[in-house]
Amino acid sequence: MGIKEDLAAAESQPNCSAAQMEAYGRIWRVYVGLAADSGGGGDRQLVIDSLNKALEAVGLKANRGFQAYDPTVRSGTPKKYTTLIATITADNDGGAGQAAAILAWTAGTTGIGSLSAAAKDFAVITHFAEVGRGYMNALNELKGLLRSIADAKPASAARAAWESLASTWTPATTYAQDVKTDFVPDPTDDYDIEESDD
Repeated sequence: MGIKEDLAAAESQPNCSAAQMEAYGRIWRVYVGLAADSGGGGDRQLVIDSLNKALEAVGLKANRGFQAYDPTVRSGTPKKYTTLIATITADNDGGAGQAAAILAWTAGTTGIGSLSAAAKDFAVITHFAEVGRGYMNALNELKGLLRSIADAKPASAARAAWESLASTWTPATTYAQDVKTDFVPDPTDDYDIEESDD
């Protein structure tokens, strides 16, 4: 199969469903993220045009980011996870209900129209853009985090869990947070490891 067949398969999914967003994310990863020219031969624009037809109904728009291989999603100005989560956790339940709504959307039991504006952004960013960046395997972890948030009581526990997600879920971490976890060798240690005779 080629890009046109892959896009046709994505377009046949229920509009703006989690399955459709993940399909577009995988297509982006293959034809843009892993392409030697970042899809510059026209593939990137084919993906953007196809996806934006689906997203138009919910007021979102996909494009490339600063880096040609980086997918973005926005509704107006770009939003950080911390900004989206601050909006989501302003609810009286600390965002537990919105976590449950996002989970229902991921399961295909409800459409994206049932989500708040911030939850729509969050859902499409996590299921399209993060998959396009290569974080497909992080979605199972995300579902587990969202289940914990949906079940959290009181509201302060849900709020704290959302805030933790913004700083610990790997795709959500910022560059500054990420580099704090990088190994920095001690220049005074030569790190020779003796081999065991065992």
